[in-house]
Amino acid sequence: MADTPQRDLLIVILFMVALGVAWYYAGGTANDLARSGPLFGTPDTSSLSPVGIPGVKLNEADPDPVDTGPKTTTITNYLGTFNEEESPYAKFVSLEKGTAESAIGSEYLTLRVTQNAPDKITITGWRVESTATGVSASLPQAALLPFLGSVNAPAPVTVSGGQQVFIVTGRSPNGTSFRTNKCTGYFEQFQNFTPALRLECPGAQQEADAYFTAGNYTDGCNDIVRTIGRCVYVTQSIPTSAGSACATFIQDRLSYNGCINAHKNDEDFYKKDWYLYINRDQELWRSRSERIRLLDENGKVVDVVSY
Repeated sequence: MADTPQRDLLIVILFMVALGVAWYYAGGTANDLARSGPLFGTPDTSSLSPVGIPGVKLNEADPDPVDTGPKTTTITNYLGTFNEEESPYAKFVSLEKGTAESAIGSEYLTLRVTQNAPDKITITGWRVESTATGVSASLPQAALLPFLGSVNAPAPVTVSGGQQVFIVTGRSPNGTSFRTNKCTGYFEQFQNFTPALRLECPGAQQEADAYFTAGNYTDGCNDIVRTIGRCVYVTQSIPTSAGSACATFIQDRLSYNGCINAHKNDEDFYKKDWYLYINRDQELWRSRSERIRLLDENGKVVDVVSY
């Protein structure tokens, strides 16, 4: 009887071996019945959430961007609280201080339009406003083609890529806001513009070559024409030795109105600068500690300049 425990253990071992052999030939873990059990079954992960591991991306696809809406800024000072919402034009139009810190005679801001801006942005009705003092002014209409000696009909100002606008606090020397062209340099001869107008008029020699037919352009006229600067209207009398045709040419062609009559249909007639006048007799902007914002027609902020 002393061998009975050893014999029972041997029987149990043989029985387990037999079960293992039978399980193996029945398919092992590949058996559907085995995989449905808790030991070898596939766990249900449908309700589990991924755990983030620093430095490891669980999903290569970027999540959808979140639309945070318009960019807004809140400014508070003694005047109150300003809720500033960014204008859709902010990416195309910028504001620079120009000489805003200067006296009334030379005080202006500069508005610039990027090259990739939409073809037409109407800025008449936009406002420039100081959040330091509360003063503001609206951008006016302007004459696309100003004439001297006649009433100019202003129209809404529409700008496009690459153009710039001088927003001048004072009054216009020629009585109107306007867009520059290849002839407006003549204005600068007798009036002071801030900033100074570009002298882009056709040269006197170039004009004479186009005006005169062969044989009508005398040597005396040629000598006089060579002395006339660009965008200069001749006020002194023309010597009779130059000929009457020369005197007519100089008086009629080398002037602002004569220039636009000859060139207003040129492809490059209009230039990229606008002069808009607020027509005030007092300064708008502080000489320092100023913050000026440009607002579109809906009161949204296009740009802000501080100094």
